[in-house]
Amino acid sequence: LWDLGQQRCVHSYAVHTDSVWAL
Repeated sequence: LWDLGQQRCVHSYAVHTDSVWAL
């Protein structure tokens, strides 16, 4: 089961990796 907080954490991590790759 995915918690809302867990989902948010994974989402923020994905966005963070995307920004890093953008650099």
